[in-house]
Amino acid sequence: MLYLLRNVSVVVGLFVLVWGLSSCSGGGSGSTDGGSSESVTETPSLPTVEGCAGTQLLVNPEDPSKTGPWPVGARTVMLGKYTVEVLYPATPGSEEGKTKLRYDVRKQLPPKEVDKIPDEKNPWQECNCYQELPPDAARGPYPVVWFIHGTAGFRTQSLQHMQHWASRGFVVISADHPGINLGDVLALNLVFGEQGNDLRAMLKVFRTQPASLEFLKGSLDTSRMGVAGHSAGGSALADLGDEEGVLVLIPMAGGGTSAEKPARSTLVLGGEEDGVVPYKRQQDGYASSPKPKRLVGLKKAGHLAFSDLCALGREQGGLLKIAADNGVEIPSAFASMIGTLATDGCKDGQLSSEKGWEIIHFASSAVLEETLHCSKTAPEQLKKLPALYPEVSEFKEDLQ
Repeated sequence: MLYLLRNVSVVVGLFVLVWGLSSCSGGGSGSTDGGSSESVTETPSLPTVEGCAGTQLLVNPEDPSKTGPWPVGARTVMLGKYTVEVLYPATPGSEEGKTKLRYDVRKQLPPKEVDKIPDEKNPWQECNCYQELPPDAARGPYPVVWFIHGTAGFRTQSLQHMQHWASRGFVVISADHPGINLGDVLALNLVFGEQGNDLRAMLKVFRTQPASLEFLKGSLDTSRMGVAGHSAGGSALADLGDEEGVLVLIPMAGGGTSAEKPARSTLVLGGEEDGVVPYKRQQDGYASSPKPKRLVGLKKAGHLAFSDLCALGREQGGLLKIAADNGVEIPSAFASMIGTLATDGCKDGQLSSEKGWEIIHFASSAVLEETLHCSKTAPEQLKKLPALYPEVSEFKEDLQ
């Protein structure tokens, strides 16, 4: 999840940040009490609106920060060699009587560390979603949003955003990236710079309509896709605008996008107090990105504002403290860097996770819906962002 820097000493420190933060939060498969995929008859009176190319969609709340009308289904599947989490718009009403899913983040730790944190101390990652609900096949097909984590991240590190997008009519897919995910970083099985190639490989499998995604047959609009990523994941997506169907790119704390391989729309997101990837890199990245493009800067926001990590375990003093208290092994070479890096964005007085999520939901959903849903109201909603949120330090757009 952290920005990939080539200076080795900095990389070591960056490992520690998410090592400590995520050593308790290793995003794994969901619990098994979230329901089944039996067919459900929904109430037929839900209003619809026409999306791109005549696609029928439920009517989203006009405010892009608000949860959408779809219940969210979730499945963990394999896409080629990659373990991916798929969140998708489910049949309205199919969630009734079901238990919401929660993720055991310990499962992302190396095997020898998994059992060190007991259930009562585990910072379970709650999801506003349900396991294996039936997809809403009565509407759609739905555009696809891919999410890329960064160094020492994992596929559900930004679950708040993923579940929000799915509730508003997108299929969201996020993978654990080998060599840079949390477990591999902790085990020093390191491979850098491959996340972009990972996604290209997944797209190749995805376009073959693999059996693992058979449950979404007829619900996927592969001609309209977006890619979002945090830190190293934000950097990795920069040149993915040349992939067929990829129309929107959203780097979060990761820079800009490539003018040589432009997408149809770019949204650059950054925090002005980011101590890992300085906000100036977001500003410079916006300046060099192709049009149409937008920039949103957040006051008092650190590097982790674009993830769930500051909120996970905070009632116990934070993920790093939980890890230390339960004997999770932290390599001594990293220890001197932990104190500073493990709190980037999590300190008292910085932008709260909840407010950051709300603003990011607003900006990202509006940009996605503008291009992938052909929303006529989204562009005007985006212009309201600075007035609605005093926490927005900078808003720019250059659309022509």
